[in-house]
Amino acid sequence: MNNNIRSVVIKSNSWLARLACRWMKSRRVAIVVGSTIHMYGAEPQNLFDDQNWLAHELVHIDQFEKYGFFRFIILYLWETVKHGYYNNRYEVEARNKVNQMASMQRMERFNFKIR
Repeated sequence: MNNNIRSVVIKSNSWLARLACRWMKSRRVAIVVGSTIHMYGAEPQNLFDDQNWLAHELVHIDQFEKYGFFRFIILYLWETVKHGYYNNRYEVEARNKVNQMASMQRMERFNFKIR
């Protein structure tokens, strides 16, 4: 049995995600708290259909694990207040990791030969 496999809960039509949706003035939102992805305006299948979106949210789950539940919430909120949502270092990290994963997936479509 692989001990690295973690359980993730996806909660659709979440009141927490609905609040985030209003605050962000967005039509759909996913927000991670611990190992739960709260969604509003979209269904879990939308998340599975958009691998970049799913990967982004999974990075946040990793961040919760790395920093600890309460510490990460405080760090994340402070970053958002200080730099705004988009420039929050944890959002930047999630976007960068998704971009790195996407680049690696594109590379897998080629057969490289070194001469």
